[in-house]
Amino acid sequence: MRRKGVVLVLLAMAVIVTAAIVVAWRGRRPDWTGQASERVVRLDERARADLMAVIDGHLENHDTAGGLLAETRPELRPRTFCHEELVEVRQGGDGLLAGVVAACSELAPEAGALVEGTGYVTAILLTVRDGRVLRAEPAQDGSAHLPSIRAMFSPEGAPRAMDLLMRPARLAESTEAAAKKWYGLSG
Repeated sequence: MRRKGVVLVLLAMAVIVTAAIVVAWRGRRPDWTGQASERVVRLDERARADLMAVIDGHLENHDTAGGLLAETRPELRPRTFCHEELVEVRQGGDGLLAGVVAACSELAPEAGALVEGTGYVTAILLTVRDGRVLRAEPAQDGSAHLPSIRAMFSPEGAPRAMDLLMRPARLAESTEAAAKKWYGLSG
């Protein structure tokens, strides 16, 4: 009987230690709260569509990821396709500050399918004025990623941007669908 009591005490201690570890681990989750303080602007549907067209055109025509296919397989006539999710728009000093999470891929058709070259998924803060992008600042890579996301977005925007970045497949699927449509591929 005494042995059973010792086992129960050890089991209770194990449960307490496990609970403490779980609580401590949850407390170490990074703070995703954004730090940008500019006023968030609400856009009507038309203004939002116009802004997104400017952003999409800029990213597709000013791709900074390089062009692996363009360099190695120019005969395929690759093109960069992007899909962006608008996280927020803020009023900045030089114009509107549009925070997006974007997926861009260099794609080309080959034998009825798509071939992918370079690509990326990242958060980007764009300064837009008078229908053109003045600046596009991507989030930093590596250990500076979260701090730059927090600096780029408002307290409400940064968690949404991080959520989108943690699920990049949906953005990439939209990019691939646009490329298939452009090249007239089925599927």
